[in-house]
Amino acid sequence: MFVCFFLSFCWGQELTLSNDSRLYVAPSGMAVVAKGGVTLKDTAGLVNSSEVVLPTEGFFKLTSSTAYLEATEIAPNTTANFMSGISNKAQIDLVLTLGVTANFKLSMATVSDPEIVFLPVAWKLQKTVTDPADKCNLMFYWDPILASEDQQYNTLYQWSDSENQWKPMPTENTTVGSETLVYLGMEGSFEEAIFAIGPSTDPDSDGDGIPDSKDPDDDNDGIPDSEDDFPIDSEASQDTDGDGIPDSEDPNIDNDGYLESEIYPSELLTPMELEGSEFLWKIKHIENFPNALVKVFNRAGLEVFKKRNYQNNWDGKYKNNQDYLPAGSYFYRVTNVSGELIKEGWLFLTY
Repeated sequence: MFVCFFLSFCWGQELTLSNDSRLYVAPSGMAVVAKGGVTLKDTAGLVNSSEVVLPTEGFFKLTSSTAYLEATEIAPNTTANFMSGISNKAQIDLVLTLGVTANFKLSMATVSDPEIVFLPVAWKLQKTVTDPADKCNLMFYWDPILASEDQQYNTLYQWSDSENQWKPMPTENTTVGSETLVYLGMEGSFEEAIFAIGPSTDPDSDGDGIPDSKDPDDDNDGIPDSEDDFPIDSEASQDTDGDGIPDSEDPNIDNDGYLESEIYPSELLTPMELEGSEFLWKIKHIENFPNALVKVFNRAGLEVFKKRNYQNNWDGKYKNNQDYLPAGSYFYRVTNVSGELIKEGWLFLTY
């Protein structure tokens, strides 16, 4: 077995590992400059104690289903970044939001389905300690040159060994960009964690990434489909949702499933997607908490945004300058005027 340890390294030519070779990268979370790329063949692997981080000029390429990348000791609310081959934009970001500390291994899947047009890349994730209570967020990246010009890739599929078929995952958990797909709230064990990106089986008339069956405005005319033919009466009574409870006593006035007494921060920010609904970071009902303080931190714990009396208008720029933050996961915390915690969690930023 060939084993390499590096404190820092850089090369201009492609490095090829084959057979049972292992490349161990240390210290944890370092940036690896690999302008020539790294090819992992046979059962070769790269192992890192926290995350695999690469600049865009280099990538790790997996050329066999047995080669792999591995991130070890991933704890809840920690991001594992995998640069997974094909090109420098075939990548997964994974945030374990619930579960136990474990190792994740990424390899390329070999299953296919002639009935579904997939991107020419499929991801296989394995978790050393897997449990039905696991929960995570996934962000997939791909290079546009991998996609067919006439095909819209907007659905995440998961392979089912038990049913021997690809199954589309719930579209309400999915947000699609031009080169990314974000899936929030994956639940359950990783025993069948093989993913591929393909087209939706549900039409998307306005091309906003939301299938018509889930889209309240599938023609994107600014008027909800339920109101296109039946405009709302401006003189309606003070029972907005018609549930028989006066607005003054109704904890959910518009019957949208969100309590007026709670805030609901979006888990996604896509600043460059100006046509979408996530190009500004939205915190639903933040207006019900006047003078609340909103803070956002990067994975190193450094504050990147802070605002009191937030107006749902942050576009992902670092503090008060004009530089956009790098794509990835960020931690947010919202406190009231007394400094008491209202809500905290994780936010994905992508372009």
